[in-house]
Amino acid sequence: MAIDPVSNIIRYAHNRLLYQNAVYREAIALYQQAFSDILGQIQTNGLLGLSTDREMRLRALLQQVDATLQRSIAPEMYRKIRDRLLGLYPDQMQWAEDQLLLSGVIPDSQNAIASVAVAPQQIPAIIAATTVLRKPSQDYNPAEALVGGRQFYDALVGDWATAQRKTLEAVLRMGLVQSQTNQDMVKRLRESVLGRGKAQAEAIVRTVVQDAANAAQMAVLDANAEILEKSGGLVSIATFDSRVCPICIERHLKPVGNWNRPPFHINCRCTVVFWPKNNPAFMGLQRQTQELVQKGQGDYKTPVKVKGKNYGRQSGQVDIDLPIQDWLQQSTLETKQAIFGKRRGQMIHDGRLSVREAITTDGKLAPLP
Repeated sequence: MAIDPVSNIIRYAHNRLLYQNAVYREAIALYQQAFSDILGQIQTNGLLGLSTDREMRLRALLQQVDATLQRSIAPEMYRKIRDRLLGLYPDQMQWAEDQLLLSGVIPDSQNAIASVAVAPQQIPAIIAATTVLRKPSQDYNPAEALVGGRQFYDALVGDWATAQRKTLEAVLRMGLVQSQTNQDMVKRLRESVLGRGKAQAEAIVRTVVQDAANAAQMAVLDANAEILEKSGGLVSIATFDSRVCPICIERHLKPVGNWNRPPFHINCRCTVVFWPKNNPAFMGLQRQTQELVQKGQGDYKTPVKVKGKNYGRQSGQVDIDLPIQDWLQQSTLETKQAIFGKRRGQMIHDGRLSVREAITTDGKLAPLP
């Protein structure tokens, strides 16, 4: 069956998004139920009363929260996410195989290494005549996925669960100091703790899904290394929009391997692709980008405040092989400031600071001159 390059990339992005959303919904449902139980205890029993009795009640509640999150909820969330990642992995391997076929780097019947440049209209015939690529192992261990430098299990059961407990304690103690009613404290907890916990859990889910997707691609690419090594290389592709960070900008179109592949940080959206040498079939593919626009000028969402003004994000398209420095120079002042901060963004926009001068080689913002 013929595979269109653009539709294949769209299918890949769509399937990954569906997985992310499904994983997140399952995992967060457990957290919401546990949180509702905790709020129910506070609302029913309360923490008011004599100071000594109040402190004992608070400590007992926090101990119960620790036990619930770290021994029950977080491990169960981990198991649900792990099972989903195991289902995602084969689909991502198939996508990587499709991309290799579309790249024009294909072995002939003698398994000779070949580098060919093909026009998009030639792709269907080439795929039909292609021998099967070498299949990698299906083994994958989600526990090895990294979230901000921490292994997946530790990031969820340790860091995430601990953060929820600390935030809950801070809100409760502040409520006691201010003599808030049980109802007021429950409202504050719903607004602050629950919302923050869901956002942090979503960041972990999106990061590990991205890690699983990139691990699957790396497995396929490694299995076919002999075919690929003389024909191109593996590179990281950043997502061009106002949320791109200096780390991903620095690594865009840079070579990657097993030890320096994305995700490079929590919520990293970079992907790994095989980038063939001078292959027009891969050039000019487009990726969605989002420019910051002033609120009220077209469709917008996820408001961003820059210099006291409200902005939203408006979607567009950009070539993925366009140097990201060129894209940034063409972007709006508000987009530059959202990425680099107000002062650096203004200097880049005015031509007083280049993108290369603004970012160090390890993806950090360089000191201002």
